[in-house]
Amino acid sequence: MVKRGGLKVGIFGVGIELAGLVGEKNYGQTRYLDPVAVSREIVRELRGQSCDLVICLSHLGHRYQSEKIDDLKLAARVPGIDLIIGGHTHTFLERPVPVVRPDGGSCLVTQAGMAALRAGHLYYSKNAAGKMLAKDYGYVDINEKVKAV
Repeated sequence: MVKRGGLKVGIFGVGIELAGLVGEKNYGQTRYLDPVAVSREIVRELRGQSCDLVICLSHLGHRYQSEKIDDLKLAARVPGIDLIIGGHTHTFLERPVPVVRPDGGSCLVTQAGMAALRAGHLYYSKNAAGKMLAKDYGYVDINEKVKAV
């Protein structure tokens, strides 16, 4: 959890099963656990710590036609995630995709492509009722026009 601008932000990550994709020597003793079950547990812990915003950094992939778990399915099955920043499928989205969570809330799912060709930004604010609202988003192509810092 990090504190920024008076907000508590809970951040966690999930990834794909490595067995069959890379050699065993590359992942060693790493065990693959069900991302939905693990995410539910972690989100419960983060919300229990009074996080205002919960962000999942995912390497599951944006969308699959099969039953394989992806970012959109994760958002639809886990209550309490506000934002999923995804990877793995190299999907270039024009805007975050809103997904209704099991608790009736909304989770935004985004992915900025691949190979650091684009970067994204998303700004949240807290309304008078204490609810977090996404207020602005965008993507920037990373090219010679982007000033190095």
